[in-house]
Amino acid sequence: MKNYKNRDWLYKKYITEDMYMREIADLCGITTNTIKYWIRKFNIPIRTMKAIGVKMSEETRKKIGQAVSKWMKQNKHLVSGERHYNWKGGRYRTSDRYIRVLLPEHPHADVNGYVLAHRVIAESALGRPLKRNEVIHHINGDKLDNRHENLLICTMKYHQSFHHKMSLLYMQEHFG
Repeated sequence: MKNYKNRDWLYKKYITEDMYMREIADLCGITTNTIKYWIRKFNIPIRTMKAIGVKMSEETRKKIGQAVSKWMKQNKHLVSGERHYNWKGGRYRTSDRYIRVLLPEHPHADVNGYVLAHRVIAESALGRPLKRNEVIHHINGDKLDNRHENLLICTMKYHQSFHHKMSLLYMQEHFG
C-alpha cells in the first residue's frame, strides 16, 4: 500500500512533522493534488498560509485580493451565496416581479431556501403561518410594495372572484 493512502502516516507527515504538501508529494513521487485529495478524504485539517508561517507584505496581500476578486468576477457561475461578488443579502426579484428572501428554515421555503417576502411580512403581521388556502393580494397592484398596509390576506376563492370583478369593472369602464 502507498504511504500517502495511510491516514496515520499522512497525518504524521503533514501535521506532526509540519511538512508541506509539496514535500510529501515529492517524497512519494506523486503530484501535490493527489496529497491534497487524500488529506481531504481523511478529514485532516488543511493549514492556512498564516498557520504555515508564510509572511506577506501588505502590497502582496492586496495583489492577491485583487487577483481573487478578478477570478470571482470571471467565474461568477462557480461562486454562489455570500461569496458571490453580486450578493445582495439574500434577496432577489423574480421574473414575475415578486421579491424573494433567503430563509431556509421557513416551512414554505423553496429548494434553494427562498420564500416570497410578502408572505413572510403577512405572517409576521398575523402572528402565525399562513394556511394552505390563504393568499396575499397587493392592494395597489404593485408586487414590489410589501408594506403590511398594502397586503390583504384572503382565501384563494375570494382572491379569484376579486380579480374577476376587477377585470369586469375595467372592461365596462374602457369598452362600455
